[in-house]
Amino acid sequence: MPLFLQSALGVSVFIGLAWAVSEDRRAFPWRIVVAGLAFQFALAAVLLKLPWVRDWVAGLNEVMQALERATEAGTSHRRRTPAWTPLRAEPSRASHS
Repeated sequence: MPLFLQSALGVSVFIGLAWAVSEDRRAFPWRIVVAGLAFQFALAAVLLKLPWVRDWVAGLNEVMQALERATEAGTSHRRRTPAWTPLRAEPSRASHS
């Protein structure tokens, strides 16, 4: 099955499921569904066809990866001593008398 048909079938199934489980099928918001799909296709076209948008998103991805690496480095000490590890209590001297 070509990917385009598989994608179209998947979107159709999800929309059909949303319609099937809706309370009032006659009042199903078809305009909103169509507008959402149109917006999704327009956004995909912009992201795939405009090189400067693609480069901007790739740059944003690099920023987020740097933030992730900084967070990993800053919290790596927490993996060695989990917050849930109980402190060892010293035995009471009164109990050994």
